[in-house]
Amino acid sequence: MACKRIVQGILALSIAAIIALVGMKLSLSPVHADDESAAQVAMLSDSQGVNFDEYLRGVYLSVKKSWFQNMPATVSFGNQGINAVEFRILQNGSVPQDFVKIVLKSEKSDLDAASLRAVRTASFSHLPEKYSQPFIVLRFTFYYNSKPPKQ
Repeated sequence: MACKRIVQGILALSIAAIIALVGMKLSLSPVHADDESAAQVAMLSDSQGVNFDEYLRGVYLSVKKSWFQNMPATVSFGNQGINAVEFRILQNGSVPQDFVKIVLKSEKSDLDAASLRAVRTASFSHLPEKYSQPFIVLRFTFYYNSKPPKQ
């Protein structure tokens, strides 16, 4: 019986230690993972009166997820930078790779590469049916350990 209590006590301490470590790791998160303003997306194309709000939210979430999965290790140590990527999304949701480009460099190759990778590996749905143009142009601005300017 005493042995069982010791094992339970060790298990409880182990779980508490894991929770503490996970909490520590989350607090070292490279960017504010819970902060929706860690990145911004802007549509550069004319919307032609079509409401793109939901579509752009989906784009934002997809790129942000890909970005967080591929975050450079240097960011967790405080590496800061801001960059922007412009790209096209075709009617079918695909992104032609030759139209993905950095338009504002952070001057830090790992951050610029991570931002490009975030866009290239994200998946997008087809454009809204009412939109008649063959593609839209977007600019995604990435803030590494920085907050976007107040709008």
